[in-house]
Parts: sequence; structure tokens; C-alpha cells
Amino acid sequence: MESIQLGVPKITKFAHELAEKGMNFSHYPITIEEFKEILHG
Repeated sequence: MESIQLGVPKITKFAHELAEKGMNFSHYPITIEEFKEILHG
């Protein structure tokens, strides 16, 4: 997304970094609240 100059939320970038280190996400979160829901089910 950054390559086509779309802003990427910091939490999405963080989730992407975690995914590169082996954490699995069904989708990348856009908000902190969404990230918390993914972590806690």
C-alpha cells in the first residue's frame, strides 16, 4: 500500500512486522481495538 502512496496505520505496520516473525493473522488490523480483538479472540 505504501508503494502506491496510501497511508498505512501504525498498528497495521506492527502486525505486518509480527507476521514476518511468524505470527498468523486472519487479516491485518486497522485500529488498536481490532488488534486487541484479534489477540484476545
